[in-house]
Amino acid sequence: MKKINSPLNVRMIYNPKQVGNNVAKTPIAQNKIKFTGPVKPYTPIKVKNIVKTFLTILLFITCSYVANGQSKDATLVTYGIGGSTSISGCGHGTFYSGYVFVDYNKTMFSIGPCMQKGSNLLKSLKFNCSYKIADSDRLLQLSVFSYLQYMENLPVSFSTLQTEERAEVRETNKTDWSKVRLNTLEMGTGIELGIRFGKNIMMRNFVALSGFYHTSYADNMFSNRMAPVLMLGTSINLAMPK
Repeated sequence: MKKINSPLNVRMIYNPKQVGNNVAKTPIAQNKIKFTGPVKPYTPIKVKNIVKTFLTILLFITCSYVANGQSKDATLVTYGIGGSTSISGCGHGTFYSGYVFVDYNKTMFSIGPCMQKGSNLLKSLKFNCSYKIADSDRLLQLSVFSYLQYMENLPVSFSTLQTEERAEVRETNKTDWSKVRLNTLEMGTGIELGIRFGKNIMMRNFVALSGFYHTSYADNMFSNRMAPVLMLGTSINLAMPK
């Protein structure tokens, strides 16, 4: 916005974006109107600032809702730890995982690191969300679940290594597949059957239809960079006593 002085010594506000060049074409504008003061540049609203504000408000509302819900239904919230083992066809073999979980009403969230069995490297993280759909006298429990797992800079499994070596029998420049490292993203959804042992211990057996994608990949690999796979596993949950 620019400040101008009129012949009547009345301070007026002039907006060049609204008036444009029409003011400069009139004799009055050329002879009488003089601009004073510095011109402030136009600063458009940034989308990222709107997003940050929205996320801050959403986080505040979510925390308030959870705190309010826990105060009303504290007996429905269960915390605990657990361990699991799983295997899929993503090319990295078997994983062992330790995690923490929160069980609220019928929904359970868990997150924890995973260790690759073949290399003993702890370079993977897994997030799981399950929803209980049936409970038989607190002995058997049926749930549906989804998971997301990221594996960073991990070697291929022994079976994948053998597959790659057999595939390049006739190649002259062979690759040392034991030194190949891949980054992999895997996600899927499936069902799990929980068996309760006592009040605070439950064993879960699960199967999921999943898909993986190697975010880093060797171009001469025989295995696919992305494909659907089947994931199998079992876990033990230990709930904290209330």
